[in-house]
Amino acid sequence: MSKQISLRSVKGQKDSLKNLFAETSSYLKTLGFTRISIFESTNEEESLKNVLFHFNNEKVFAIYSSQNNNEEIKLIFKDLNVGMIYDIMTMKFQQISNTEEFIIMSK
Repeated sequence: MSKQISLRSVKGQKDSLKNLFAETSSYLKTLGFTRISIFESTNEEESLKNVLFHFNNEKVFAIYSSQNNNEEIKLIFKDLNVGMIYDIMTMKFQQISNTEEFIIMSK
């Protein structure tokens, strides 16, 4: 089973989601997930980071992109037996989208 959470900035606040991406990475590592950097490209105008977190057969693919001051984070959960991690990340993203100008999407 696969699920996805996305959070996108509405007003193009530069680097507003970058800290959330780092916090998400730290949280997953604390839970025992191993971090593998897949791809990273950064220049003055845009940034793209793709990271795979895995723990046994469970995988979380994290994507951060920033272009023209518009940011987006996507978390794709694959073969996740522990639904608690998905629920916690959904609540965290929902909390942030309620307090700041972001759009949250779940699938």
